[in-house]
Amino acid sequence: MKFIDFFKKSKKVKLDDEVASTVSITDFWVLDGIKYNASLISLETYRKMSKHYQVKAAIKTIGYSLQQIDWFIQADNETVRNVSTIAIDKIWNRLIRAISKSFIYGFSPCIKVFTVEKINGKDYVIYKRIKDMKPSDCTVKVDKWGNYNGFYYKKGQPISEATVASEYSFWYTNDMEDGNLYGQSLLEGVYKPWWYSEKLYQFANRYYERFGEPLSIGRYPTGGKTKNSSGALKGADEVMKMLVEGIKNHSSVTLPSDKDDKSDKYLYDLSYLESQMRGFDFENYFKRLDMAIFRGILIPNLMFGGDTGGSYALGSAQMASFYTKLMGIMDNVVDYVNLYVLPQIIEYNFEKNRKAKFTYQPLSADAKKNIQEMIMQLIKGGKISPDLGQLEERSGFKLEESEPEKELEQKKEISKEKEKVAKEKEKLEKLKEDVMNIYGEI
Repeated sequence: MKFIDFFKKSKKVKLDDEVASTVSITDFWVLDGIKYNASLISLETYRKMSKHYQVKAAIKTIGYSLQQIDWFIQADNETVRNVSTIAIDKIWNRLIRAISKSFIYGFSPCIKVFTVEKINGKDYVIYKRIKDMKPSDCTVKVDKWGNYNGFYYKKGQPISEATVASEYSFWYTNDMEDGNLYGQSLLEGVYKPWWYSEKLYQFANRYYERFGEPLSIGRYPTGGKTKNSSGALKGADEVMKMLVEGIKNHSSVTLPSDKDDKSDKYLYDLSYLESQMRGFDFENYFKRLDMAIFRGILIPNLMFGGDTGGSYALGSAQMASFYTKLMGIMDNVVDYVNLYVLPQIIEYNFEKNRKAKFTYQPLSADAKKNIQEMIMQLIKGGKISPDLGQLEERSGFKLEESEPEKELEQKKEISKEKEKVAKEKEKLEKLKEDVMNIYGEI
């Protein structure tokens, strides 16, 4: 009985009549209505991920770098090469921007738009533009063997549904595996750091808001009374609330000096609810998550100053790794252009036996440097001369060809010799004249 009575008797705790505020707790695994699911990421989630500042910087860096790659057409005929180059050049930037969407969603559905353009006085069918479509509105269409056969636009919506034939469509797939035409997004591997980054920003902003102006804590004797300057009695709780409000309004505070007889502590007291964390704690974690996002998309850390520093060799190694990634993507682009873009230009404008191939100059800092040095040596030696038309097009400056230094020297020497001969001839003519005047005509 005594044992049971022990638990029945509970110590009563006296609670002060203080006003306490509560803080709402948000669900870490829900973000803007989206539940955390790293194994099944929706297209809408990928769209939101693409708006993250670090993800957007990485995707734009890859896309802009691809736009600057030097590509060219190899063909067995100059006209075929020229027309094909003009056709691809006209849509190149749009094509790369459309392809870049596949880095986000895993695939990029597009529509080919053709036009007739006069080139060197003759009409040719070339591309007018590549129109990229919203991935969530498009569903791939395959034949009975599982091969690509166009795509459906807004499938299941009777009013808007349409079918785009394969000859008028361009469906680019990023990292296709096992014949999956929906591919794989580059953002799949950075889902976790993106989620943590977004949630941490929410938490950090709430933290700065709450502790930027610390929470005031006021203590007063329960049921206590105090007199104001006019002698009127006021409740201790009312006085303390007024004092706390005064602190928020940046006014001065005066507290009664009454003390507890036993503890010798003031009956009225003010303090702050402060945190031991500082801003750099969040900053370090943000940097760690940003670095994880860049590494997941294979962007060098040093490219955007992600590290504190590094040697020239480290920077060169990271750029070489980035070039390797770009060339891997570009190899895939080359395959798609040669299979689904260039053949139609040849088919619509030339004989069937004509051949053309889209290719590019592989990226390498050392290779470019060696080629530049070799070309400069050949130019200095007079073995080759640059194409002024191409240089004007690239630089935007009007260029005029100047004569080589050796030729100028030779011309100067020839000019001097001609002047010398002319003078000798003039002397002989004068001498002949003098002789004729003295002796007469012989």
